[in-house]
Amino acid sequence: MNIYGCQNVDRKEMLDYKEIEIANRHNDEDLIDKAKDIYTSNLSKAQEDEERQVATVKYLDDIYQIASTRVNLDLDILNVFSEDYETYIATMQAYSEVYLKERGELVKNQSLSKKENIDKTSTGKMLKLLYQAIDEQETQ
Repeated sequence: MNIYGCQNVDRKEMLDYKEIEIANRHNDEDLIDKAKDIYTSNLSKAQEDEERQVATVKYLDDIYQIASTRVNLDLDILNVFSEDYETYIATMQAYSEVYLKERGELVKNQSLSKKENIDKTSTGKMLKLLYQAIDEQETQ
């Protein structure tokens, strides 16, 4: 009996990390698209500026949840992934950090009742970078 567990690893069962990277990015993209669809739906139902602002902040928070979950899941094993994927995770982490720093301001920001004002916030600018990181995967 070996107290160190299985010492013999069958190379056929080694994971293909490139496939995992692609799957993770597609899953993230699907979740972000769903969050955007929910946001669009909530925005169309909102009748007051305050409701639109709440919908916008909720959308940015949903993206934060997706990004921070991906970072938490992959950070410990990041060394097995490609440099491109490391950059992707770094972008997710940067979005999370910017969102957390700006969250209090976003809640108070009445201009967020208009969708186009998202881009004027630091979180909105990071969101654009996050979308670019996802789109880069599509072109590879």
